Amino acid sequence: MRRPRKVKRDKNGRWQKGTRSPNPKGRPRRKKSARPFDPTDIRDFMNQQVAMKDGVVKTRNELLHLKMFEDAMKGRVSNQRYLQKRYDDATAAVAQIAMEYAELVSNWIVNNKKLADLSYRIPEDVVRRMRRYHVLLHGENPEKYPDHMTPDVFIETLTMQHWLKKKRSEE
Repeated sequence: MRRPRKVKRDKNGRWQKGTRSPNPKGRPRRKKSARPFDPTDIRDFMNQQVAMKDGVVKTRNELLHLKMFEDAMKGRVSNQRYLQKRYDDATAAVAQIAMEYAELVSNWIVNNKKLADLSYRIPEDVVRRMRRYHVLLHGENPEKYPDHMTPDVFIETLTMQHWLKKKRSEE
């Protein structure tokens, strides 16, 4: 039977010079990952559909937020803070969008005297922004509610009002 070798160390626990190393091959090299990290992997993973036992289909992202909400309701303070911050940020973002939408409507439609000329067209990029803001604020698809007061209908209505006002003033 072999006796274990006594390894000499100094008072700080370091190997003394000239002694044989107990680990002659050294630290093992770190294995390379299979492929580099790609942020879209996480997005794709979080957007995957998961079928629940009751047949309802939800994304992993929705399930994560539901779990966070449940934990917050059970008293987990970190989730309460996170959800409160998300709510505050969303409220501030909606207020900002509402303000920008109101400014667009005011500048390009309500106070725009050029609308009295039926050949005048509001620039397409402005109309696109108004449509986007309208959908963000009201959560509606403009094609889904064609008779609703979307920016296009709003522009047409106010154009006719400006035109009629101009006609009456000319008479």
